[in-house]
Amino acid sequence: GISRDKFIQALEAEGIPTRKLFVPIYKDPLFNLNSYDTPEAWQYYQNNKLDSKDFPVAEKAGFHEGIALWHPILLENESELDDIVIAVEKIITNVDSLKE
Repeated sequence: GISRDKFIQALEAEGIPTRKLFVPIYKDPLFNLNSYDTPEAWQYYQNNKLDSKDFPVAEKAGFHEGIALWHPILLENESELDDIVIAVEKIITNVDSLKE
């Protein structure tokens, strides 16, 4: 019921570092195909261009709703992970005050 920016602000206020997702996964440079390394895949995608309307969930998550927790905090001890859960529960409990 609140924007991603408000949710991120609230998490950070609780000491949980986070950020917006950068791009939808299908646009990530990791999947950048080229004719030299992957000629068959490259040819296929030249003939079948990807379009954002084909990936509405990825677009919504990447540009509007998704967040990423900094991965080092996921490697902490169980108590530190509990802090994430407690922070999210606190945000849910106080969501009405965040809407103002």
